[in-house]
Amino acid sequence: MPPARAARTYHPALAAPREPERGLPGWAAVLILLGIAAIGAVIDNARGTTTGGGYNIGIIVASLVAILVVRRSGMFPIVIAPPIVYSVGSGIILYLRSGGLSDRHVLYDAASNWLVYGFPAIAAATAAVLIVGGFRLVTRR
Repeated sequence: MPPARAARTYHPALAAPREPERGLPGWAAVLILLGIAAIGAVIDNARGTTTGGGYNIGIIVASLVAILVVRRSGMFPIVIAPPIVYSVGSGIILYLRSGGLSDRHVLYDAASNWLVYGFPAIAAATAAVLIVGGFRLVTRR
C-alpha cells in the first residue's frame, strides 16, 4: 500500500508573487476625468456659451484619458462616470451662471436640454470607455 499523501493547503506567503498593476487607482483616474472636463467647461465659459462644444469634447477626451491611465482593477468607476460627471457638471455650471437657482423651472428646462444636446457627448464618452475598457480586459493590459 502506498504511503498516504499529505493534504495540500493554500498559504498566501507560499503563493507565486503577483506582478504589480500599472496605472493609477480608480479614484485618481476619476479626478483626472473631472479635471479635464472642468477645463472644457472653463473653455465654454470663456467663450460665453452654455454647456457646449468645449465641455462635450472635454468629457469625451477626459473619459478616454481616464480609462487609459487607470489600473485594470480600478476600471469600474471610470466606466460609470461619464454620464454622472456630465450631469453633475452641467448642474454646477447652471447653478454658477444663474446665481443660485431661485426658479426650479429653469433647472427642469436646462435638464431637458442636457438630455437632448448632451446625449451625443455622453453616448460617445460611454462608448469609448466601454470599447477601450473591453479591449484592455480582453488583452489583459
